[in-house]
Amino acid sequence: MLLGITTDTLEAVMGAAVSTAAPVFMIAYADLNATTWALTDSNRNVGVLNGTSNVVVLPAPSANTRRQVKFLNILNTDTIKHQISVIFNANTVFRTLKTISLDVGQSLTWTPENGWEEGPATFNLNLTGTTKLDKVIIGDAGSEESGVNINGTVFDSSAKVSDIGGTNLAQFLIHRHSTTLSPLIVAARSRSDTSGHSTVVKNDEVLRLIGAGWDGVDYKPATEINFIVDGVSGAGNMPGRIDLKTTPANSISPVKGLSLRQSGRIEGTQFPMQRMLRGIITSRAWTIRTSAANNAWRAIAWSPELGLFAAVATDGTGNRVMTSPDGITWTIRTSAADNQWFAIAWSPELGLFVAMAATGTGNRVMTSPDGITWTIRTSAADNSWFGIAWSPELGLFVAVAATGTGNRVMTSPDGITWTIRTSAADNQWLAIAWSPELGLFAAVANSGTGNRVMTSPRIATA
Repeated sequence: MLLGITTDTLEAVMGAAVSTAAPVFMIAYADLNATTWALTDSNRNVGVLNGTSNVVVLPAPSANTRRQVKFLNILNTDTIKHQISVIFNANTVFRTLKTISLDVGQSLTWTPENGWEEGPATFNLNLTGTTKLDKVIIGDAGSEESGVNINGTVFDSSAKVSDIGGTNLAQFLIHRHSTTLSPLIVAARSRSDTSGHSTVVKNDEVLRLIGAGWDGVDYKPATEINFIVDGVSGAGNMPGRIDLKTTPANSISPVKGLSLRQSGRIEGTQFPMQRMLRGIITSRAWTIRTSAANNAWRAIAWSPELGLFAAVATDGTGNRVMTSPDGITWTIRTSAADNQWFAIAWSPELGLFVAMAATGTGNRVMTSPDGITWTIRTSAADNSWFGIAWSPELGLFVAVAATGTGNRVMTSPDGITWTIRTSAADNQWLAIAWSPELGLFAAVANSGTGNRVMTSPRIATA
């Protein structure tokens, strides 16, 4: 609130108590067009006021100017509890802006609300209705002010809770008494940079939690939890995934160790329960299941997002793909071409199956978003493509072949457009795999002398 009339004054009044010592008043003020703040006399004996006698602590503005208050410090040096009121005097009409109760020996800083310059506060403030603030810092902001720098990235905030030392075990506490409702934290994201709404898409992050520690230079992330849209979203459909990440020794980058997918499946090579279950499964007998056709089935891939197996074959007529939601019941799907399909892979990030063939003319790749409908894609060369792998970290498919001259590797960022890469040797490369932990592709061959393995830490995408 600004003083709207040039003859107005701002006054501090103490009532309902008798002062045996002088409370200390300090106020800073300035004209709106001023660049510096002025301080009034700090020691003022308010005395017995009874609402009629008052002390003017802010001079009246000069002609054609307005003043705004930056802060008002009141130190209660008395042994009696006092009540301080700040009065706005508009043409002899007194209007109370704020009333503050001071306990014995209490020191506080107060700032008038609603348009006055903000200042620090060390008293309890009770607000009703809707309160809108641009930025809030609770506690001691430290050197970072409203944000914090983690590994070179400054995370600024609209609200920050910060302590320097202290004895509080909890910096942030949600407390509720209710017979039906629990304390609740909600994060919600719209895919827009305006007040309008836009639907989030697959792999959009809706919440991220980071735990970071000071390494002697700056803060580095030790753990991270990501809440992600795990599929195509739309009206009545919002599949989700939770990724748990930890930073390995001698590293500053969290690595995903565990994922809870929208299907309920838990994934993660470091998960002890998964290793235990793997041992149980391998120790049990296998059960025959009926294949959808007696084709020569060569490769199979699983999609956690679709909850679907997809298998490809090297023979059959228009039926060289079959799918199953459980590995037990299989259904024939129409293949995009009757090529000899030797390999298949699934990309969760792209939501795409990609299959590779050893035969065909310019059509030795086919893709499918659902395992049911397949589309031919142009292969970069008519080599005998026998293996394929997807790297989520690089966002890249890599395929290897058993034929070709210096061109037995091809890559694609989307499964559609493929680029030839130089192979390390012209061996018959039959399989390839990607290691997220090592950041490494490894391929194996069934020909060559002492050189039947090749690796690549990075495949050029240009």
